[in-house]
Amino acid sequence: MDTIDFTPVHNAALKPSDLAMLVGVGRVSASYWLNGHKQPHYLHHEKVKGIVDAIALATQGGLLPVPINTMRRERAHYIRRAIAQVSR
Repeated sequence: MDTIDFTPVHNAALKPSDLAMLVGVGRVSASYWLNGHKQPHYLHHEKVKGIVDAIALATQGGLLPVPINTMRRERAHYIRRAIAQVSR
């Protein structure tokens, strides 16, 4: 099992809570991953890798990072929509 590079998540200016929401794990777990303290559990590895790859594509396509003027309650919807557009 390879190590996941979380640089695309940082480049997209996503927070641990954003990644946690996408993967379906706790914010603390996502924070450990983003700060390099741990790697995802093997049961989450493929899902996390796919999401990180989708985040990279969304960033390259100009869909991420989330615009600064996006309201906090709209942030999760915006991120999910950006991921869905590149995952088709």
